Order: sequence, then structure tokens, then C-alpha cells
Amino acid sequence: MLKRKMEEKTMNNKKFIRNISSNGQIIGVGLLAFIMAISTFSAILIMSASEISATSTTIWTTDSEGNPQTDFEPEETVYIHGSGFNPGSTIHITVTRPDGSQDVAPDQGRFPDSLPVTDANGSWSYEYYLDGIEGNYTINATDDTNIAQTMFTDWAEPETFRDAGYMNSISVFHPGDIVYARMKTGPLFIKNKLVWLNTSGVIVRDSGWIDGGSGYYDDSYTPNELGTWKLQRWINKSGIIIVKSINFYVIESHKYIPDDVHVDKNSPDTNYANGWRIDYTGGLHVSNCSNGVRETYLKFDLSDIPNNACIYHAKLYMHYNSVKKDDGCNLSVYYITNDSWSEDDITWNDRPSHDGTLQDTVFIPTMSKYYSWNVTNAVESTVPSDDILSLVLYWDDYSDSPKYHKDFTCTEKNTDSTYQGPYLEIFYDDTPPTVTVEFGEPKIWVNGTNDPDGCDNPNPQSWLIGPNTIVWINATDDESGVDYIWYETTPGNGKKVYDGDPEDQDPAEGRISLAFNFSESCWHEIDYVAYDECGYSTSGSTDFYVDATPPTTTFSFEGPIISYAGDSWIGPCTWKWINATDEGCECVADDIGVGFLYIQVFSGGSTQNYNWDHPDITYIVEDNNFTGEVHDLDPAVGVIRTKINITDDCWHCIKHWAVDKLGNKEDTSTGENKQFHKVDATPPESYLSFDGPTCEKPEQGWCIEPFTNINIMVNNVGTPPCIYPETYSFFRVYVANEGKWYPNETGQGSYSGYGPSDVEEWFGKQWYKYDDSRKIQFEEECKHYLEYFAKDPLCNKEIPHNETFFVDESEPGVLIEIGAPQCDENGVFCVNFSTPVNLSVWERGCCDVLMNASYRVTNDDTGVSTGWIPMDIQGDSAFLGYHFSQECNHTIELYAEDCLGNSNYTSMKFHVDEKAPDINKTVGEPKMLPSVYEEGVDYWVTCETPIIINASDLGCCGVLENV
Repeated sequence: MLKRKMEEKTMNNKKFIRNISSNGQIIGVGLLAFIMAISTFSAILIMSASEISATSTTIWTTDSEGNPQTDFEPEETVYIHGSGFNPGSTIHITVTRPDGSQDVAPDQGRFPDSLPVTDANGSWSYEYYLDGIEGNYTINATDDTNIAQTMFTDWAEPETFRDAGYMNSISVFHPGDIVYARMKTGPLFIKNKLVWLNTSGVIVRDSGWIDGGSGYYDDSYTPNELGTWKLQRWINKSGIIIVKSINFYVIESHKYIPDDVHVDKNSPDTNYANGWRIDYTGGLHVSNCSNGVRETYLKFDLSDIPNNACIYHAKLYMHYNSVKKDDGCNLSVYYITNDSWSEDDITWNDRPSHDGTLQDTVFIPTMSKYYSWNVTNAVESTVPSDDILSLVLYWDDYSDSPKYHKDFTCTEKNTDSTYQGPYLEIFYDDTPPTVTVEFGEPKIWVNGTNDPDGCDNPNPQSWLIGPNTIVWINATDDESGVDYIWYETTPGNGKKVYDGDPEDQDPAEGRISLAFNFSESCWHEIDYVAYDECGYSTSGSTDFYVDATPPTTTFSFEGPIISYAGDSWIGPCTWKWINATDEGCECVADDIGVGFLYIQVFSGGSTQNYNWDHPDITYIVEDNNFTGEVHDLDPAVGVIRTKINITDDCWHCIKHWAVDKLGNKEDTSTGENKQFHKVDATPPESYLSFDGPTCEKPEQGWCIEPFTNINIMVNNVGTPPCIYPETYSFFRVYVANEGKWYPNETGQGSYSGYGPSDVEEWFGKQWYKYDDSRKIQFEEECKHYLEYFAKDPLCNKEIPHNETFFVDESEPGVLIEIGAPQCDENGVFCVNFSTPVNLSVWERGCCDVLMNASYRVTNDDTGVSTGWIPMDIQGDSAFLGYHFSQECNHTIELYAEDCLGNSNYTSMKFHVDEKAPDINKTVGEPKMLPSVYEEGVDYWVTCETPIIINASDLGCCGVLENV
């Protein structure tokens, strides 16, 4: 017997119910959504293990007007809605695309500019813009406490199935039913076609390519095989073929041909069996007219129906040939229990008595076609009692005095000799439903343990699932259909779910799918029994483990972290180590662990103005993925260890949480997963100052005197208020004359009051830590190198400066040289105008930067001076050749000075004499003048004549060198 009557199934149920209308047509009285090849639902109704009800946190997708929708066209907008979240919370949304990549709201340009925030009821809505990538999408939404998931597809499916009456969307058919489909033709630039595939996947009908447009395309096919059929929409987008599918089902029926004959009151002893079979123009008659009263008898052998079969539907079909009444009339069929008559012998006089039970009455219009009568009760009464079913058809207003002229004629053969006689179609069920248990994702096949605390799973090898994993119990029955499933998740908490109840996730008639999730860790068991409409049942149980324990994260720091003025200060070399571990389910021996570690870094600038909807950067670290900027550094499976640093100035927040491989997300509502830091990532800037004269030697370095104080000055730059107030500076010295660094490579050596106790290692070298109370001084002359840099305690170090110094305290050389002619008169040189006086200046120290070379000439007799005249300095020297142009006493002065102020001076006095000496000659006696004829003779003298010669120098010099 049927567990529930078909008549009890109302329009609220999503079943397609096959009833008999007044004209014998099959119609649909209820809505049945078609089954997609990949079944997705915008808001899956999930039952928890402890309470069978919808979960409180739910998300779903709709069209722009709020109508639920799970399949979208390319480039369409998906409207996402959520409820049951914490009021006033920001919702973080991740969409996993068909290629496995993720869009994290509000980035990637496929979301609005900001994240949604829940209202006072915990509800929200959002948008996602499809970009033409087709396939299956998964949406995850969380308020950091609750998490929900839904799926949708970016497909272009055949729009709908329709039954023969163009009424309802259906997905279950019987052999011989006409299946109609309608497809929206879509944009003009896209071509489409409908393709029908049988249960073997073979194409049995192809509509051919149809140009796009704003209308619809209708197609139909009559399937003749039991099982799952597929209807595909092929989409041609610029030569790229995309194929989308939906399924429908064809279930079994059984047909029987009867022994059939009519009897005629006007010929009460005549048998008409042979007559109507031979002549297709004759036939079976049911008459009440002036030329006779006729009744038709039908006998069916139902012995092949199993004794345990459940009859859930039966119809008698008879083909109309003619009705002799213009407006049609009602014709009834009756069940009779007397099966003793024979088709070849029955006559009017020996026909069974009219003790039959009315089965159905159908109005017969004047239209030639098959008509059907519901005879389910008659078949149920026959099977399995005697296996022979007898029916009789006669007019329900029959009397001995006919009141109407009416005659129903049914021929056995059509004009092409094909069978057109009566037949009985029976739907029966003799097998129990099929039940499958499916585990959604995430899931992991594991080995359990025999823990004494409730983990004694008799099947230790089982699935391990998470709290968001859906466990499906699916019951199908291709005959009478599934009536209900009884299940129990905890002892004494059993429940029935009937086909079409709100908990049923399968919209197909006669199929039930239940979805569960479990929030309690460790071993679970579901016991179930599925009943079909005929009472056959299939029972079973499934065992599995649940890990509902979220992972945890801990953190530590490598490098400087300083608590100062109530704030946590870090630098760019401060590495934050984040460790994610997962205790998992104690019932499971396998090491499952953490799947992903999420790290978000938010910049608060100088005012702690954080935009929590827009992290500056998000790292997703996958277990045992050892590539990428931030990746797993722990080779252990299920444990993630990684590190990050921040290289931008000022306030930052680091937020992190872990998700295990079963979807358990670490609780972040307590705020413990957020740490706020002041970041000083700008190194200080150092420079030198001097307590004494210095000068620059172009392109070479600095000139400085020994023991001049050298100070290392520091500018502590950065972004206020995130400049850590403490700085240090370091230096080291190279003495070129010695070829040594102080300190040396082992940190030894003392210089300028610094020794090994002041040494630290930086940049792979040894440095003195500078103390402002101890200035740097160079103790020896000549070349030195000074390297120095500044840093702060947060490891901000500037690149070392390298300065070259030339230490110099030597005065320049000066020299006055006198050429010829010249003579020395008591330390004063006598010269004339032709005597060259050479003036030379040169640098004698390391600095060799000659700043001043000049000379001055003074006429000592008049006191008139030339003033200081600069000499032409060439490099580190100057030279001038000087000649006097005035006689008498002069003084030449020569001055030189280098860039450090080291100077030298010299002078020299001169007598400048350009007059020749005077010579006087006196001739004594005896002497005689020569005659006029003696040329070239001044006097004639004797040997006794005295000759006196007097010489004198009347010039400035006044010195006779030779007479």
C-alpha cells in the first residue's frame, strides 16, 4: 500500500503529481524545479546534529530584485545577502573562482569600494561583478565570529523543462512522454543550440545553431530509455564553444495488452471477438443508441507482476475512433471480480453481471486520440490475489430504453496496421530505495583511534570533516519514489523528513536529499532508514569524525622590540614570527593540522587612522608551500611558521588568524590576534663638524690640523610621532703612513682615546662607538680615512660615510734667489736692472692646498711700497722672476699661506746700482805733446815721468769691485 496518498500532496509540495484530468491528459499540479548537473543552491538549508533547523548564519544569492538565483549569465551582477551575523559587524568576503584563484573584497575591482556592515538584525547585502569567467564559484563570508558559505554558477543553462501542457517545470518523465525545453536565445553575437543525450551519453537530437536574439527557442524530444538523460545548451562565443548541462530522469512503467471484446444486446448470443480484430474499420463498441446497446469487456493477465510489488499508478488507455454524439459524453470503466469469461466465447447473454466497482469516468469529446482512465484501485485489488484483471466499459446512464444516441468505437489497428487497441500501463515498485551518503568539502580520509572518551568508532578508517562540511544523505527510487527518510544523529532524537519538506534539498519528485553539519568534535554516527511510496525501505548508518576545533596562532619577535612611553616600537629588522598549530580531533591519529595562515597588515599613519576594510597587504600562507614572499618555513605537515617585517614608518597593526584543513577558523573576536606597533623605519643621518680650521681638498678630501676636534653629529629624521628618540654613531680610522685601521679586524688597537672596550661589530667590520665627550683627533700628519655612520636601537642604520683627511701643520716654503750680476755688501745685495730676483713659494705639508702666495717691494729711500702683489699659484707652488727698475735701496718681502692657515714669510734688502765708476788720469813731468802728424798718441814721456790714475764709484752701491 502507498504510505501516503497522492491526493495528500498539495501545491505547496514541489512534486510533479500525475493525475487524470477530465479529458484524460496528464497535467502537472505542483512545481518541480529542474535538477542541474552540478546542483547548487543559493542558501542551503542545513540541519545541525543536535537540532534539525536552518543554521542561524546564512548567505544566499539573488537577482537585482531580490529573487533567489544561483545561476548567472557572464558579465551579470551577483547580489549577495546574509543574515544571522553579529549586528554592526564588518563582513569580510572571499569569492573562490572556477580557476581556484580568490577575489578578496573589496579589491580586484569586482566589488563595491567598501565592505558591507550588518544592520541591527545582523543582515547585510553586497554585490559581485562577474567578468565572464564561467564555472562554479564559492562565496565565504565572516564577521570574524561566524562564517557562512554558498555557491553559485556562471552558466547559461537551458531555461526550463515544460510538460506536454506547457505548464510546469518538471524533471521526472516516463517512457513515451514528450519533454519540452525552452531556451533564451541571448545576445545577438552569441549562437546557441540544444543537444539531447540519452542515458549512454549519445546525442539523439541536435537543434542546430540558432542565432542570438531577444526571444526564445522551443524544442522537444520523446525519450524511450529508463535512466538519466541530459539536455545541453551549447554556446558559441566567437568560436569558443561552452557546453552547459541539466539532467532529467525517465522512470519505468509496464504495459499490458488485453483480451478484448464487446457484446451486443441486439445479438445476445453472438460473439464478436474475431470480427473486430480483422477489420480495422470496425472495433470495440460501447453504445446506447437506437441500433443497439453494446458493452466492452477487457481482461488483462498481470501474473508477471511480482507478488511483493506495490502498485502506485495504473491507467487504461483506449483510442477513440468515433463518438456518435455531437458534443461528446462521459464514459465509465468498472472493475468486475468475475474473470470466468473468455474473449472467444462471451456473448450478451452469458456476460458477467454488473457488480463492478466504478474506477473512473472520462469525458469523451469528438476528437480522435487516446484517452485514459485511472484504474489503480482495480489493479491493487487484483495483484497479488488472482493476477487476472477484468474491466467493463458501458455508458453510465444505460437503460433498457435508450435516451441518447451515443456510440464509442475503438479500433484495434490503425490504417497502417500498427496497434491502436487498448492497453494498460502500470507503475509498480518491488525494490527498496537507494541511499547514498556523500561528504562535501573539506574532508580528509583518516585513521582513527580507540580513545576511551567516546572515540570508539567501530570503523576507525573514516572521513574527517569540519563544522562547515555538509554531509548529504541522498535517497532515490526510480519506481514509486522516496516517501520519507527517518534519521537519528543522537539516540532518541530521530526525525522523519518527507519528500518535499523544507529540509529536503532535492527538488526532484521522489528524491530526498538531507544536508547536515556538525559542530561538536570527534566521532559521530548517523542512522537512517529511507522508505519509498510503497513502503520498501533501506537502512544504514555512516560513521565519521568531526574536527570543530579551530587552530591557534602564537607570535614572537626576532630583533628589537622596545616598550617606550606606553607604545610598542619595532624597526625594519624586527621580524615577527607567527606560528599556527592545530590540536585537531583527539580521536584521529593522522596529523591533519593547519591549512592556511592569514596575515593582514594595516597602516594607521601618524594618527592611527586604520581602514579595517582595506588592509595594506594580505598574506595567505599555505601549509608546506615554500615559495612566495611570505611562505611556510616549517617543513612539518599541518604546522605553519612564517615571519614578516614592516619597512614603512609609523603606526601599523598586524592581524593574523589560521584556518585548518577542515575550514575551522581561529576566533579573532577577542582582539588577541591584533598587535599595534609604532614603526621607525628611517635611519638617522650623520655628518661631521670641526672645532678648528678645515678646508676641502677638491675631489680628494679634507685638510685639517693635528689634534683638531672632529664631532659626529646626528639628525634623527623620520615620520613624527614615530621617530624613536635614541641614536648612536660609530667610526673607525685608517692611518695611511702606518697602513693600519683602528680598530683592526679583531677589534684591537687604540686611537684618539678609544680602545677595544669601545668596539662593536657592524657591517662585518669593527667600529668604535662614538662618545660625544671624547672627540676624534688625528695625532699624526698626512693622509687618514674616517668612516662613520649613525643608527638607532631599532636597527635603522645609514650607509657608512667615508671621508679622507689630510692632516697638515707644516708651513709653506718661501725662497728669494738672486741672479747675476750681484754682490753682497754687508748682508745687502747689490744688483742692477738686469739682475734677476727669483721668488718661489711651495707647499710642504700633506694638504698641499696653497691659498696665498704674494710679494711686496719697498723703496727704502722713499718709503714707497708696491703693496702685496699675488703670485700666480700653479697647483701647490708659485714662482716669479723679478727685475728692479729703480736704483738705490729696496726691500723685497715674500709671503705664503695654506688653507689651514699655516704661513711663512721672508724678505731681502737690495742696493740697486746702474751707474759705472769714475776714472781720473794725471801725467807728470817730463812729458811732451805729440806733433800734429802723430795720430793716436796723447803724450811723450820718459821712464821717469809719473802717471797717476784715480778711480771712484759714485752709484748707490759705492763699491769698486776691480780697478
